[in-house]
Amino acid sequence: MDYRIRYLPVSRQNLDDILKYFSGFYPGTLLRFVMDQRQCIDNLRTQPLMYSVYADFPVYRHIPVGDYIVFYVVNESNRTVEIHRILNGKQNVQSILDKDIV
Repeated sequence: MDYRIRYLPVSRQNLDDILKYFSGFYPGTLLRFVMDQRQCIDNLRTQPLMYSVYADFPVYRHIPVGDYIVFYVVNESNRTVEIHRILNGKQNVQSILDKDIV
């Protein structure tokens, strides 16, 4: 049985912001990012543990997608993968995730 993918509202906002940025400044990169990100997340339906635990915040697993990092949590009890954040790796990821964990 496959896992269900669930985007938390903040991760949807992250994705919307990324797509707006690419469409305004790098429209040629937009399609590539969307395809890469979608493929990685779709892989989680059948292999949710395929990506490693994020060392600084072991509550999360993470997927590198270009310059971005997708942070997610696997909930085994209801077979759901929750996408928590999609952040640019050049951001202060530590500070952002610190605020989320509080």
